[in-house]
Amino acid sequence: MKTYPDVEAYLQDLDTDPRLAVVSRQMAADALGLQRSTIDKRLKDKKLTGIKIGKMTCVSAWSINEELRLDSVMVAKMRQHLSRLATLGQTVEYSPFMAAFGLDSNLTAHRNQVGRLLGKLSTTTFEEHGFLLSVLVVYKVSGIPADSFFGLAGEDNLDDPDYADAASDEAYFASHSQKVFDHFKRHPQ
Repeated sequence: MKTYPDVEAYLQDLDTDPRLAVVSRQMAADALGLQRSTIDKRLKDKKLTGIKIGKMTCVSAWSINEELRLDSVMVAKMRQHLSRLATLGQTVEYSPFMAAFGLDSNLTAHRNQVGRLLGKLSTTTFEEHGFLLSVLVVYKVSGIPADSFFGLAGEDNLDDPDYADAASDEAYFASHSQKVFDHFKRHPQ
């Protein structure tokens, strides 16, 4: 972690190296959709770059942007993978889906990451096509998506009327997955 004794010393370096721009740890958490404690852990594990100015620890804006770029790449790959499955009329269980992207379903951090990325993906596909593509990722035992999927379907910013009208999560899953399959029959990938 790069350390500066005070703001003046930091600003002198920032003037010559814009990659030293920083945000607060809370701003980093908000930007990445993570908890502040997760940001602290990522700083400790050097997965994000920290810059200490006096007694305040900040996060490199560049490292946040890099993480967001990596997220975008991962979301694009997940979209492509799920689009192929939708064309075939298939769902996929969480564990093999996560493994396809180098994630371990036994690790909480990986489960949180895939949930966050699938949320981003589904928000985009809902805005573009009126469906949540992550409906295709299901639990092995129940055969339906995680509670977070149904929470997303009912969020104010999406407010899927089909979710409000569904008799149950299972009914919504059945009708929504069919909606996705029908779309990909008309527009195969």
